[in-house]
Amino acid sequence: MAKYKYNIKTVQIRIIIIIIITITTTTTATTTIVTAQDQAISTNYFKNKILKEEIESKCRLCKQYEETIDHVTSGCSILAKNEYLMRHDKVCTHLHYSKCKALGIENTDKWYTRAQASV
Repeated sequence: MAKYKYNIKTVQIRIIIIIIITITTTTTATTTIVTAQDQAISTNYFKNKILKEEIESKCRLCKQYEETIDHVTSGCSILAKNEYLMRHDKVCTHLHYSKCKALGIENTDKWYTRAQASV
């Protein structure tokens, strides 16, 4: 059995990169990726600790943990109910579309218009 050399952090970053690239233009995506990797996206934690604004650093949704990039992308109990599943499904749809296109299987022009059958 093959051992995987990716940890969960690497997988999360790769998923975020795929989503950002498919949704935005290349220039904007590059800027967004670098900003996310540097933990410089304007979260409450960033505003409170880095910009020294007088704002609560807890998550705006769950109000339990610090609102960091890690928390928003994979740790918020409120987002876990629906948003993470939707993100997962979008990534899988894009991967399926790309694979079908590479194999010459009939496909739509745009990956996000493809209707996926329930499993």
